[in-house]
Amino acid sequence: MDLPDLHAGQVRVLGELTRHHAIRAGRRFGKSEILRRIACESAAAGERIGFFAPDYKIAAPFYDACRRALRPVIANASANSMLIETATGGCVECWTLGNPDAGRSRGYHRVLIDEAAFGPPDMFDIWERAIEPTLLQYSGSAVIASNAKDDDPENFLWRLCNEPERGFSQSHATVYDNPLLPVDEIERLRATKHPLIWSCEYLAEFVNFAGEAFFRQEWLLVDGQPVPAPTRCDQVFCVIDCAAKTGQQHDSTACIWIARDRAALTPYHTWILDWDIAQIEGASLIDWLPGIFRRGEELARLSGARMGFRGAWIEDASAGQVLLQQARNRRMPVEPLPSGIVALGKDVRALGVSGYVAQGRIKITRPAFDKTSTLKGASRNHLLSQIAGFRVGDKDAAKRSDDLLDCFVYSLALSEGNTEGF
Repeated sequence: MDLPDLHAGQVRVLGELTRHHAIRAGRRFGKSEILRRIACESAAAGERIGFFAPDYKIAAPFYDACRRALRPVIANASANSMLIETATGGCVECWTLGNPDAGRSRGYHRVLIDEAAFGPPDMFDIWERAIEPTLLQYSGSAVIASNAKDDDPENFLWRLCNEPERGFSQSHATVYDNPLLPVDEIERLRATKHPLIWSCEYLAEFVNFAGEAFFRQEWLLVDGQPVPAPTRCDQVFCVIDCAAKTGQQHDSTACIWIARDRAALTPYHTWILDWDIAQIEGASLIDWLPGIFRRGEELARLSGARMGFRGAWIEDASAGQVLLQQARNRRMPVEPLPSGIVALGKDVRALGVSGYVAQGRIKITRPAFDKTSTLKGASRNHLLSQIAGFRVGDKDAAKRSDDLLDCFVYSLALSEGNTEGF
């Protein structure tokens, strides 16, 4: 069989396996290669293997790799049913967990589940009612492998690793346990990722995203202080979130002005120059917009913007749709925010730009840092309070103002990110 050699970290984990075992591994450790070796060697020895994955994009490459490795002993293989039968009487059968009855009517010597933490919400029910019974006939074993997810007691992997009564032992491996990966590249990633994302994705730790401030104020500062506004930059633009509704309880309309300079000598290339937030009736938004553009032109002059003020990016939803149309009718330079970003949930958008903030690639200037305004009877720096108050998975988020936070995240995606990646 043509199987790649395992590195030292994989050999260590393979040696730790028990009858029911969970492998909690960081990104690029190579857990799927361990599962593939188990599947191929067992099937070649005449054992029946059931492989389960959250979706087809994970199951299909596993099937293809096993088919290549088992070619010398294959008796029959069907890509449609993702079933490989060997001349020794063994098999590898692949399933996706979107089917709650995956594995029913089958009997396996071994069950392998990849990316178990990312299965459907009823994953534990699928395990107990459909998958685990497949091991009864042969007194079979199970290896569950996955990167970690949230510190969530309802998550399947979390329960296997933290509830001894489930009967699973576990191995833990991080990105550092793969000696084949370049250390300098690992350290570059560590320096550029949000600490919580690094801990979860690369160190395979169960992380409580909802329990900590996701964006720390000190990341926007240098030595604890806001930075001077640039005297030379490429351009100034603004981002507007206008979730305005009629009535006394309407949401706020917010705006952030950003300077961007790709050739800056500083470690950061993006500045928050100013911000504004107010409660505005939808019909009055078009009268509010010219003041936003005048402020943008002023900031472009003060910042020495080579391309001047490039206009406003506006969310193409709710009152934003009306504002975009009215602004275009008046030949104002406006653009809709990329639909790919807008369509994502707030948490996903924040996760997408979190690395830029943690790296210090955006800074707040003194005027924006010192500014306060009154909104709904509260006087404060609403930009800083909304950024510092953001929590991933916050169940009470709908009760809080977050319009400036949305502008902040959108601004980062435009200035620092590849918006197509969203």
